[in-house]
Amino acid sequence: MFRQCAKCCYSDIESAIPQNTEQITWHQWQRERVCSEGKTYSHFVNKAVTGTWEDLLKSFNEKLDALAKHQYIWIHQVEQCRALKNSLQDHEAVVHMDFSENYACKLNEVQSFHFGSSRKQATVHTCMVYTAGKSQAYATISDSLRHDGWGHLKPVLDEVLSNTGITTVHFMSDGPLTQYRNQNNFYLMCTMPFLRGIKEITWNFSEKAHRKGEPDGIGGSVKRGADAFVLQGSDIQQPQDLFSFLEKSNSNVKFYWVSEDDITRVDEALQNDVPVVKGTLNIHQVTANTPGKIMFRDVSCVCHRKGLTCECESPSEVDFHAKTATPSTTLSESDDMVGKIVIVSYDKKLFVGQVLEVVGDDVEVSRQIQVAESALMYIFVISIDKVFFPYCVASAEGPSGKHISGGPTVRRESQHVPETALSENQCKEAISLMKHSTDEDTVR
Repeated sequence: MFRQCAKCCYSDIESAIPQNTEQITWHQWQRERVCSEGKTYSHFVNKAVTGTWEDLLKSFNEKLDALAKHQYIWIHQVEQCRALKNSLQDHEAVVHMDFSENYACKLNEVQSFHFGSSRKQATVHTCMVYTAGKSQAYATISDSLRHDGWGHLKPVLDEVLSNTGITTVHFMSDGPLTQYRNQNNFYLMCTMPFLRGIKEITWNFSEKAHRKGEPDGIGGSVKRGADAFVLQGSDIQQPQDLFSFLEKSNSNVKFYWVSEDDITRVDEALQNDVPVVKGTLNIHQVTANTPGKIMFRDVSCVCHRKGLTCECESPSEVDFHAKTATPSTTLSESDDMVGKIVIVSYDKKLFVGQVLEVVGDDVEVSRQIQVAESALMYIFVISIDKVFFPYCVASAEGPSGKHISGGPTVRRESQHVPETALSENQCKEAISLMKHSTDEDTVR
């Protein structure tokens, strides 16, 4: 399986190689990190490597371990997904999906338009939905280039849930981290479906570098039809034109339009700072039957359809709604508080402040007063006393703000600097935290 058990972990390929130190050269693909214009990115290059015969055999055996794991997961995922589709019950549906490559709008164009940046692109998201009695193909078209799945899934789920008594949905897709396999998608899959009456959800990811099946075919059919329409002398100048053509075409695929607002509206359902799920790269199945909580494992298992709680492959659990542990109320040497924006409690009122100095467990803060508000930012005037407060971390949600409470311990000299203002980002950060914390008890 993963070549980790006692039976096969030492099963390296042996070969009669020359027992000498002769240098040989071979080519292999390697990941290379590149820095350009202040940005760092990685890509693969086919590089020449020089070494001995023993080095070559060792490198081959190391890559064999990764290949064995990849091959096992690929075959296992295909078998599990096929078994699931072939044994669907009346209350279950399978939604097999994929983002096709963006469609570049085409028309009878001049050369500068064809090779320039004037060509608009349309996002095409394809789905094949299976139920116990039938199957149906869907495609959603959007002018938003964000590849976020839930905005595209909404119209499909609306139709599926309106016509049948579906209470369990099995999603299938590939596993790119920017689209489906990430903490935001995990959080949405264990919250949004429950608002629609769905009781159990699974998400199964195919192994990388392998075809996705039916969604690929739907995407190819959609694009071939659009290209044929342009070759007949018509124009598809923008994504709305593509959708209008597809909607009127004689196709078995059902089409829906997804606007930019539909995509961004999903962001409102996300909680602040969704925690990263450890081991995301290795996850191939996520299940949920309780709002806010998921179970995940390295490979899919469909042996236990009722409740989705089988213990095969040792699943792990994440509760997105669990309260975080109470933070320490003392400062450590590693806490760099100077210059940070904080919330202070003074005379039972909350104020924004900036840390000037840390002495032991006391923090010197310049208290600030809000004097005006505009559409873009809040303007503050630093007035005020420099006051020492005892340190206490808040549990309220916010970007990075901290709460210092308990009243001042030492009053320092008073100053007034009428024209000093916080930066826009600092103001937004502080006010965001204050809006979520209406009083002292809430902040604590």
